Amino acid sequence: MYKYKALNEEGEFIEGELNLSSEESVVAELIKLKYTPITITSVQNKKKINLFLSKSQKFEAQQFFENIYDYLDSGLSIDKALELEAKSFNQNPSMSFLAELVDLVRQGGALSDAMQKFPEHFSALYVGVVNVGEETDSLSESFSLLARLTHDLQEFKQKIKSALIYPMILSGVMFISILVLFGLVIPRFKSLFVGMGVDMSGITGVIVAISDVLTENYQLISLLLILSIIIFRKLMNSALTDQSWAKYFLKLPVIGVMIQQYNLYIISMILHILMKKRITIIKALEHVKDAVGNIVYKNEIESMTREISRGKSIQQVLNTNFFTQHFIYIVAVGEETGRLSESFSKLSKYYYKQLDVRIKSMMTYAEPAIIMILGLVVGLIVVSMLQAILSINELAV
Repeated sequence: MYKYKALNEEGEFIEGELNLSSEESVVAELIKLKYTPITITSVQNKKKINLFLSKSQKFEAQQFFENIYDYLDSGLSIDKALELEAKSFNQNPSMSFLAELVDLVRQGGALSDAMQKFPEHFSALYVGVVNVGEETDSLSESFSLLARLTHDLQEFKQKIKSALIYPMILSGVMFISILVLFGLVIPRFKSLFVGMGVDMSGITGVIVAISDVLTENYQLISLLLILSIIIFRKLMNSALTDQSWAKYFLKLPVIGVMIQQYNLYIISMILHILMKKRITIIKALEHVKDAVGNIVYKNEIESMTREISRGKSIQQVLNTNFFTQHFIYIVAVGEETGRLSESFSKLSKYYYKQLDVRIKSMMTYAEPAIIMILGLVVGLIVVSMLQAILSINELAV
């Protein structure tokens, strides 16, 4: 089954489904019907999933940019393309801003200006790239670049999430197992040992004492746990928005290197895409500043922009505290040869691979470490209980 979007002979937008074996068969059938195909997507697997999951209500920038590019590439005007995209979500209240976007464009406003009114959906980077497309009369190419950019970022984030799933499951199992042991199992053994007059000293006494603290103060401990999570999240936000905290996290042995590599990957990828459109380095850096989340790199790029506008070269303004020697060397070569776009492309691929390797390496060590901690806790509990049980045999003798 394939879902299609097409234009009829009158230039009206139509969509529907055809139960054919291949995409080529759908194209042939649409041409027979004198339709002009715009997009064709397989919906066979989606229907099975929709039996259990409702349609996502969240705006997806990647899909939006891809759809608009397809419409523009098919020869539609930007207002018509936006209208078709808005119609496809007319039953979704959270997408009502698309209709407002269409109205603003049809009133004679620039699309980039209209997008600025919805910062929760369109970042300053997206607005900047669209603005460049409008100025250079290459709006279709701008949407193509945005589709690629959002796809690469989404793919990378998904890879990180996938790598973290198994360790998170293991951590959850370990946490629940420890709670069950200390909250349910050990208190029952304690009542048994107390009834039989067993002397609970040594490791047995320590384990029982920990169990008592957890069971008697579980409300306070739960509150402290919630507060710890809130504080942790605030610290993570501070790592992006607070200058001193951001610099501190960059100095950490493993996490700092990953933060640096991630930001260098984002910077090099965006600069490659923007400079490929012949955008000046100063304007490209202004767009990169809006895209980078880390406050240290945001400020550093802003400082670089000022220095370059005064006549300095890129390699001269790169701070070695935040940019690696490898990054500076490749940029210097690209600047001397006039191939900066290619240099940034190489750097984005390089740091993507470096991050991928580092994430896999961390997960490789994290999994056995979690299992080892769980095994150690369970082992200590078993030993403590066996010690108490053996003392029962001594009492019997």
